[in-house]
Amino acid sequence: MLAATTRRLAAAGITSAAAEARALLASVVDGELILAPGLDADQRARLDDRIAERLAGAPLQHVLGVMPFCHLELISDARALIARPETELLAAAAITELQRLAELQRLAELQGPAASRSADDSLLAIDLGTGSGALALALVTSIDHLQVIAVDIDDDALALAADNVACYRDVLAERGSSVRLHRADLRDLHLADLAISAGAHIVVANPPYLPDGENPPSDVTRDPSRALFGGGADGMDLPRASLQTAARLLRPGGLALVEHHDSQGPAMRAAATAAGLIEPATHRDLAGRDRFASARARFTPEPISGKIEP
Repeated sequence: MLAATTRRLAAAGITSAAAEARALLASVVDGELILAPGLDADQRARLDDRIAERLAGAPLQHVLGVMPFCHLELISDARALIARPETELLAAAAITELQRLAELQRLAELQGPAASRSADDSLLAIDLGTGSGALALALVTSIDHLQVIAVDIDDDALALAADNVACYRDVLAERGSSVRLHRADLRDLHLADLAISAGAHIVVANPPYLPDGENPPSDVTRDPSRALFGGGADGMDLPRASLQTAARLLRPGGLALVEHHDSQGPAMRAAATAAGLIEPATHRDLAGRDRFASARARFTPEPISGKIEP
């Protein structure tokens, strides 16, 4: 059955036919592919249905109903963008930063009672354009006592994010962490809108960023178009806005990480500087393509220029 499924997928031009055939077959035998002696009639019917969906162009993740992301398995359907391996690099960078901050907090607690610290010192991350909630959940399931505010303007995406958060409710409880979903336009978002008094330690974003007129890669053609195109001939409207909003939401020294198109590296560094952020940098994916930008909020306000007379 595995060989026959592989042949059907390969004949349709699916390059990863063997891996997809294994995933499809495992999905109808509850993952016990090695132990399965054969398929019963119901399993055969379900496999045929799923193969037909895939051959009709449905993404494998939608056919299976799940998608892997970092250490997670998330619900996947047409309500939001499919989380992709490239974004895991951004997630890893964010987790590393949060681990660094958590260690600094731990060392600070050794200097005195934690009760003497302000509630504003708890770690806070903001995910702009959360979609399925993949980035938010990757962070919040990795760090103890982390608050994440996950923002999106799309009701369908927020509903999917809520479903995914619900799947990890017990993990969040064990870590003492939380995700709060918030409906808003990332282009017009301020601290007051989020009912928080101090800025975020980190802002992450994977906004739409394809330039107008670009043909989407074949593996994203079933994703919502609103989640693909960034606005403008260069696709920079939403990536640029993500940096501008991050500059408003970050506390001094806070880190912004924003995914972008592989043609937008220089423009993103310039946009970060224009937004008042410092240390702009471009990070590449495993294929060597520019993939996400990082920048920090200034550690202290810029000094007022000019001499002050006594």
